[in-house]
Amino acid sequence: MRRRKCLSRKDDRGVRSHRSSHGRGTFWVARLRSRNRGRKRVRFGKPDVSLTRSAGVAALAELVVWLGVVDALDEDVGAIKQRDRGITAGQLLVALAQCQLLGGHGLVALDHQRPDAAWQLLSAGPGVPSTTAASLAKRFGPQQLAGVESATARLLASALPMMPPAKRAAFRMADPTIDMDSTDVEVYGPGKQGVAFNYNGQRAGRPHLATWAEAGIAVAAELLAGNDDVRPRAADMLGRALAAIPAEVTGRPRVRADAGYFTADLAHAADQAGCDYAIAASAAPRCGVPMARSASTSESTPPTCPARRSPPATTSPRAGRTTRTPSCAGSASTPATARSTRARGGGAPSRPSS
Repeated sequence: MRRRKCLSRKDDRGVRSHRSSHGRGTFWVARLRSRNRGRKRVRFGKPDVSLTRSAGVAALAELVVWLGVVDALDEDVGAIKQRDRGITAGQLLVALAQCQLLGGHGLVALDHQRPDAAWQLLSAGPGVPSTTAASLAKRFGPQQLAGVESATARLLASALPMMPPAKRAAFRMADPTIDMDSTDVEVYGPGKQGVAFNYNGQRAGRPHLATWAEAGIAVAAELLAGNDDVRPRAADMLGRALAAIPAEVTGRPRVRADAGYFTADLAHAADQAGCDYAIAASAAPRCGVPMARSASTSESTPPTCPARRSPPATTSPRAGRTTRTPSCAGSASTPATARSTRARGGGAPSRPSS
């Protein structure tokens, strides 16, 4: 009988000592079975109602009670129901914020959290059904939304003195930054209200936020449709955001916005409020032609239109509005008098008389 090729006892002992999963060797079944004796077995049974995976709501409830968030929201938002019973505006807003902090992405997440008995005891407010939240949310109009912003400003003013001295001094001396931005949230279903198709062809809503960047808190907000432009509303939102900054913060405000907010109204509002502002904008395409010509003719000659620099502002005495006049309108190689102009009605271009 021919014996099969196998490892010696010495080599087998070396494989067991390293316990390599890809090594060769012979093992006893009892020896393999003894490795799993120390592991705990999973047992299935009735869940313990005293346990919850959302234990963080206990700390959130302490903060809500400590600052009086529900009372502040109820005072500024006002009553949203004719009868004074049931869920108030402050309780609804706290329940929605708490649901989002726990990972909820929709109103249906409120129903998923309600069966948790331990969560109900630790929560800052009563559980709100999704149908009740939807019906009460429809009663929030411009007046109620303005009350939410004023309540946020009050809570910020009351929370700043409660901070540790070092952190409070850092907020007071730092320059507050107002970060303005918007995003598109895609929704589904033709029955959605307040949404529209955006430039990507998605049915979406457009949250428009002004955030105090150092604190990480949205101090002003609007919910627009996917095809609404944020530029006509940017100056007004900036004023509301600056009003929400606590009076103890003595730094010079700063405004930061992307290219979607490139409008003269926002720049003028920031300048009048005494803010430093940075609004992203791409360089004008017509400025590239004189720069390329100056670079090809002479390297020592400075370009007529600096890259990424805004043209000078001029004020029209008739309309009272500030406009931008491009500094590269008339260069040496292309005189301004030789350029053609097009009528507003879309007619053929006409040459100015010499």
